Amino acid sequence: MKAQPSLLLAALSAFLTSHAGAVVVANYPFNGGSNTSTDVHAQSTAGAFSISGGSASDQSGFSSSTNQPFIRVTSLTTTKADAITGGDYFSFTWTPGSEFTSLLGQLSFSFGGSNLANGSEADNYTAFMSLQAQVGSGAFFDVGPEFSRLVPYQSGNSQPQLTDNLVIDLSGVSALQNVTDPVTFRFYLYSSVTNNNGKIVRMDNVTLDTVPEPSVALLGLVGSISLLRRRHVR
Repeated sequence: MKAQPSLLLAALSAFLTSHAGAVVVANYPFNGGSNTSTDVHAQSTAGAFSISGGSASDQSGFSSSTNQPFIRVTSLTTTKADAITGGDYFSFTWTPGSEFTSLLGQLSFSFGGSNLANGSEADNYTAFMSLQAQVGSGAFFDVGPEFSRLVPYQSGNSQPQLTDNLVIDLSGVSALQNVTDPVTFRFYLYSSVTNNNGKIVRMDNVTLDTVPEPSVALLGLVGSISLLRRRHVR
């Protein structure tokens, strides 16, 4: 008896579904102000989340109230070029293991700020972020679009105003696929104003994931269909 097309389609659907889920290889929820990744991926390593920028200890760090990484706008500049020159960024490095066989999928995060300014500087501002990546010891290069978040003035309220679930698709960036060297990500930060300590740029919930490599998925699919045919063809 020949295998029914419906059974083959069912096998195909089941296989694709089982391989559709992305695998998290770096995850920074910053619980308790921790800068370490909570992922448990055995074939790669995510380093500590770090902060560069801030002329004094109170100008940048991990917030004691929200646990989020932050830099005050008084330590930032107003352009991406100046942020790169000044070294104003959040960063982490992800290192694939020798057995790693997946492709980088996407980088997701929350981004924005808080605005408890005072006096004549009690106005709205816009926080900006641009991502660059480096593979091994190579040059840094741009990845994804520029992100911006309007942060309205809040009288007596310093609560963060973040846009959640922002995503940068890495799957189409050829330089970030089939990597064997460490990959460093830098989130360069800048602001429309630099005039008040009460204006703070923040991030939260940074996650990097991967997807199965197509060749590996295809081999698994062929094996699944072959097994099904052997069971149903006499």
